Amino acid sequence: MNFFGFNVSGEPPTEYRPREAFATHEEFVRWNWRRPGVVADGVTLVELYDRIRALEARVQELEGR
Repeated sequence: MNFFGFNVSGEPPTEYRPREAFATHEEFVRWNWRRPGVVADGVTLVELYDRIRALEARVQELEGR
């Protein structure tokens, strides 16, 4: 499965990348969401980021009309 360019498999990534390695907190969450103790409730955060992107796309679509 893929969430906006981030691989979402059943396994956590094989390498740990610190927060500083990412441009945004969203990228950090999407990379580490399956790593226990690294991201608090990563599934919920990923879902919220996806909903925000969908809402932003919808707003842009409606503004373009």
